[in-house]
Amino acid sequence: MNKKDLIIIILILLISLDFLVWRVIFKTHLVSNNEIYFLDVGQGDSEFLNFKDGIQILIDAGRGNKILKELSLLLPFYDKYIDLVIVSHPEIDHYGGVVNLLEYFKIGAFIFNGKIPLNSKFESLIEKLKARQIPIITLAKSDKILIGNQAELLVLSPDLQESYPSLNDYSLVLELVVGKVKSLFTGDISSVVEKKLIKDYGLNLDILKVAHHGSRYSSSQEFLQKTTPKISIIEVGENSYGHPHPEVIKRLARVGSRVYTTTQGGVKLSISDKDKIKIFRKI
Repeated sequence: MNKKDLIIIILILLISLDFLVWRVIFKTHLVSNNEIYFLDVGQGDSEFLNFKDGIQILIDAGRGNKILKELSLLLPFYDKYIDLVIVSHPEIDHYGGVVNLLEYFKIGAFIFNGKIPLNSKFESLIEKLKARQIPIITLAKSDKILIGNQAELLVLSPDLQESYPSLNDYSLVLELVVGKVKSLFTGDISSVVEKKLIKDYGLNLDILKVAHHGSRYSSSQEFLQKTTPKISIIEVGENSYGHPHPEVIKRLARVGSRVYTTTQGGVKLSISDKDKIKIFRKI
């Protein structure tokens, strides 16, 4: 065997090895269960949904570049595509991180509630999305997102027939149904919208993203008694608002909900095919 033939064989072996390594990496990245991550973005909201079939959805993105650090802990370096980015409502602690996201990730589509405050940074975000030709979709009550053949996101609010004095109450409220497991993402709604939700829907929740970072004006006792969440996550950071309010913690305790906050890092929930929920700290 001459030297040239030996070099060719070595190259073939290296290429084959490289292929096998990347195949293992990609295979490892496919999750065995459907996962919900409640990310630590400080005083703000961000939830990452990672489905077994590879679909990835981000709900809210906090206010700054913390979202990039959080995603870097979850995703391999080559994964720079998110199928859907949903912003519950146009307040900076929910949409601000999307601006940073656009610099490093490709987005399949952007979804929000259609409310664009005048003279706000949100207008600038919309222009950036348009410049990148990212589809912009507005959703409201009764809309639905089908996620493969395993899950669906139901839009429970806002009702466009209703008028609210606060932008918070126009938050997209999303119910994620995976098998028999039901999760509710509430944005920053107050008890005003909560009352309407329990009137319009027979909500019986496994997982609750506590509204408005644990504000005392949300998570009413009536709402919690009707929905009886088994697990409640409060996304909160250092703040001057008194979030989460001690009364909200007491209300959750009264209905027997297990409460987690993102002050010590993100929280991961894994939902198995048998509808079993496992809870992990993200790291």
